[in-house]
Amino acid sequence: MGAHNEPLSREQILAVLRDVEDPEAPVSIVDLGLVANCGMATDGAIEVELIPTRAGCPAREFIRFLVEKRLKVAFGERQVRCRWLDAAAWSTERISPEGRRRLREYGIAVPELDSDGRRRLRCPYCDSANVRQESPFGTSVCRAIWYCDSCRNPFEEMRWLEEGLASHFHQQEVRLWTNP
Repeated sequence: MGAHNEPLSREQILAVLRDVEDPEAPVSIVDLGLVANCGMATDGAIEVELIPTRAGCPAREFIRFLVEKRLKVAFGERQVRCRWLDAAAWSTERISPEGRRRLREYGIAVPELDSDGRRRLRCPYCDSANVRQESPFGTSVCRAIWYCDSCRNPFEEMRWLEEGLASHFHQQEVRLWTNP
């Protein structure tokens, strides 16, 4: 895609990273909002900074491996430095519209804000708001299990985490909420 010494733009790097899917859902790490920053260092290395969805995410090292491998395939044997920003807080607000669509197709709901600024969750299968939480524990640390009383399907929720909770990111889990 580019010679070893050619400078690369952020857009070129992001285009390649769009091919790296989260190992727990078929969504690009770019669309999931995990890529905080990327670019070229003065020494010619490709640098990528990632934000984990939760502290202790078990997929972190595998995602780092996928990022490094994909960039080396695309851009040759350039040095790649990929690191996790543990002090940064990921938020469901970081998920792109394409990421939200892909998660819905996969059966994972992402909370939205209604016109009054309240969080709402809708079933990814039938779009009903007639849902209830079955368990705060899903198949990964960033998900919870819900049930739709309209279509009678269980589904997972990508747990809500607001941008403003960065200072509490590692100390506590965000309180769970339910629809009124």
